[in-house]
Amino acid sequence: MKNLYSALPVVLLLLALPLTSGWAAEEEAETADSPAKIELLIEKDIRMIEAERLVREEKYVDALLLIEKIISADARTDKAYTLSAYAYMKLDKLDKARQTLVNALRLSPRSRAAQNYAGRLALLNDNPRDAKQNLDALKTVCGGTDCAEYRDLEYRIKEYELSE
Repeated sequence: MKNLYSALPVVLLLLALPLTSGWAAEEEAETADSPAKIELLIEKDIRMIEAERLVREEKYVDALLLIEKIISADARTDKAYTLSAYAYMKLDKLDKARQTLVNALRLSPRSRAAQNYAGRLALLNDNPRDAKQNLDALKTVCGGTDCAEYRDLEYRIKEYELSE
């Protein structure tokens, strides 16, 4: 009986080994917890952290170049679209900012950052009505008015209205 139990880890290991040929390898690369998928996700996260650092340092062009690489690797990256919209706004490229926000909100309509930036962009385009719609969307997404993105956009709208 002792020999049977000593062989058990080897048997379990053999059963756990993935098939590495043909369709099984492709299927493994697509599963959420495959090593290849995890490696890609980590690489994307590292690139996003770097892009965020570049934005904080106001190196918007460099950040946008990196974000383009992130998006070309995975076009379903709403955070990358949101960050690029912010960088485009800072570079006063409002049309590009709008395009990237449309993509971000299409991918994640409940993104608080994207809703906030869309409201800011509306104010930059002298459209407080749309900014208030984004504020209403934030109220829904945040479950009330107690989130930073809501308070930020609310303040910016009030500031805009006072400047007119």
